[in-house]
Amino acid sequence: PPGTLERLQQPAHRAELTGLLRRHVLPGTILAEDLTRAMQSTSGAITLPTMAGEPLPVTREGQALSIGGARLVGSEQRASNGVIHHIASVLPAPERAGASN
Repeated sequence: PPGTLERLQQPAHRAELTGLLRRHVLPGTILAEDLTRAMQSTSGAITLPTMAGEPLPVTREGQALSIGGARLVGSEQRASNGVIHHIASVLPAPERAGASN
C-alpha cells in the first residue's frame, strides 16, 4: 500500500523490514530447473523454508512457476552467493493464528 516503503525505512520498523526481507530469501542456491524437477518428482507439491523459517509453497500455473503466490518473471540471475529470481509481487506476511485486522 502507499506509504509502506517509507514506513518500513524508519528505524522504529527495522525488525518488520528485516522480517519482510527474510521471507524473500531461501537458503542455498535453488534454480528454476531445480524447482521444476522437484515438482515433477513429488506430483507438483513442494514447500521450501525461507530464511525467516516460514514455509513457502511452490506451484505451477500453466508454464509459469509461482513461489508463495508470486509468479516468477524473467530470467534468473546467478550471483556469487546464490541466485536471484524475479517475482511479480511482494510476498505477503503469513497470517498468524488468532491475529485480527
